[in-house]
Amino acid sequence: MDDVTLSLGYDHENVFSTTSQFKQQDRATEMLVGRAGFRFHPRLTAGVEATGSFTAYDHPLLNDNTGYSIGLYGTWQPGNYFQLQPRAGFSAYQFDQTSRFIGTGNLNSWYADLTVNHEATKAITYSLSAGREVRLGVLSDAIEDWYCRPGVHWSIIKNVSLQTSFSYEHGKQGAANRFGNLTENYDWFGGNVGISYSFIKKLSLALNYRFTIRSSDTTSREYDQNVVGLRMTYYPQ
Repeated sequence: MDDVTLSLGYDHENVFSTTSQFKQQDRATEMLVGRAGFRFHPRLTAGVEATGSFTAYDHPLLNDNTGYSIGLYGTWQPGNYFQLQPRAGFSAYQFDQTSRFIGTGNLNSWYADLTVNHEATKAITYSLSAGREVRLGVLSDAIEDWYCRPGVHWSIIKNVSLQTSFSYEHGKQGAANRFGNLTENYDWFGGNVGISYSFIKKLSLALNYRFTIRSSDTTSREYDQNVVGLRMTYYPQ
């Protein structure tokens, strides 16, 4: 049993929109996740993972649903500074006809992800995550997309760290309007730059900038976005 790893997690989520434009997102969700892994080698662990989710919306715009997934995962660490994590499996959503606007049906699909983490030097660490996913939609019951998310963490100057990342996503979803359900194909491009400084051991200040470009075959849903954030973090321990 020393080579067996078991884990079980539970989350509850409530979403509340602050504007009437996105009231269709108000919901409550219960989420379960479980994993059972076996250590085949000191540097290789693999096993089975499964999830379940139960979502109920506050308004009759999107359909209540139950989601399931089951698949395989692994963690391979050939050296002290390099780690490879593959995941793949089957996912399904069962939708109830609770919406007054969107006709629905069950969705059977699949997911896959490959994540690489590498500590190239003491000062530079990078990661790359790429794959396919299925998630709940914004103006539709669900979104299916392919993604690629590389990132680099720099710690060249003492007490100062720099984070740079990029993301690309290509997906499709059904967009509801007064004529019925349409299929939208979109592309999302995003970049992020952040710098943080630790004043003392327990206190840090971070400045972050993120830009997003969204293109779509539905022109009214294209946009550019710039976000600047300032965050102060205190670590009590």
